[in-house]
Amino acid sequence: MRKKRNSCDKRMLFEFCLKVTVAKSEEDLVSLKLNGMLVDSLVNAGWLKDLTLDNRNLAMQTFMVHFVLQKRKEPLSQLWKGLKTLGVLDLVRAHPGFMLRVARENNIRNNHFF
Repeated sequence: MRKKRNSCDKRMLFEFCLKVTVAKSEEDLVSLKLNGMLVDSLVNAGWLKDLTLDNRNLAMQTFMVHFVLQKRKEPLSQLWKGLKTLGVLDLVRAHPGFMLRVARENNIRNNHFF
């Protein structure tokens, strides 16, 4: 089972991201890469290249996208399971046009536009 990071670890990672983004030299990046948590997080996000001044922004973008997707994955998975358990998911799959029309009508009635 994978160990979840606590909020302190997340804050540290965001501080590292900021430091990577504002690094002025390769030496600055080398000192940051000595921290295993930063390197491990980049690898977990799919960044397998060496971190350089030229690619640091892309590396941080890769990390942030991964972080946001991972943060949203569990709630969406729970929603999916709930819809499946209640039979709503099968209903939506069987009648997608009808469900879209219902969603539009409800949003218009509530002054939201779909």
